[in-house]
Amino acid sequence: MDEWLLSNVPTWLLTLLAIGGTISLSVAAMWLVRPIVQAAMQGHHNEVAGYIFSVVGVLYGVLLGFLVIAERQAYHEAAVATNQEAGTLGAIYLETVALPKSMRNEAQQALCGYARTVVKSELPSMQAGERTRLTAASPTHRVFVVYRTLSPSNALYTSSFDLLSSLEEYRNERFSSNEVAMPGLFWLVLLLGGAITIGFCILFYMENGLIQTILVTATSAMVASSLLLVLVLSHPFLGATKIDTPNLLKTIASCPAP
Repeated sequence: MDEWLLSNVPTWLLTLLAIGGTISLSVAAMWLVRPIVQAAMQGHHNEVAGYIFSVVGVLYGVLLGFLVIAERQAYHEAAVATNQEAGTLGAIYLETVALPKSMRNEAQQALCGYARTVVKSELPSMQAGERTRLTAASPTHRVFVVYRTLSPSNALYTSSFDLLSSLEEYRNERFSSNEVAMPGLFWLVLLLGGAITIGFCILFYMENGLIQTILVTATSAMVASSLLLVLVLSHPFLGATKIDTPNLLKTIASCPAP
């Protein structure tokens, strides 16, 4: 469901609906139950509600903040892996100039084929919300086959295979970042915690209705925007904040086809 939203609904519209909808529902609920709360939550009861709200707010804030930081770190790692993959491919391509002439062109074509697979197939699929999985027919396979003919006595042998191993590692990291999704139980806890936090704002009666409306609006906006941030960061290749295809990959992919 979350992948469908990020793939089919513009991020600005999703933001407007999430934050605006949460604020509207919260404020409407506050004014709807206000007469009941006014009669039930007076004096000591209001003080108790305020204390419980403080505890709930702190616990939920810590949980939400931790998840935002964790998802931001995961997003950063996905971006780094994608750019490192491009950089490693570029380094391998540059080293081909030192290869024997008999295998130089074949190696360059294999590397260009790898770049084309990533640029035209893998990344577009990931950015469309598809779970593209690793297969045995990896685009690195052809590259390894070409370099396998390189003599171990050649100075480039160790360097090239180290770079090829790094290339495969970064590619695996990119795929892994697209495969790992936040468990549904996490979303249940986050949504339930947000509803409870906003609910306490509604049940905490204040004489000045305007001030309480402002507080409920601010709390609702913070909860909704934080949840939206978690949603966006948990899918690094989707939405307006998606990780773009590195320019170096595009450049290598544009080389003439064999």
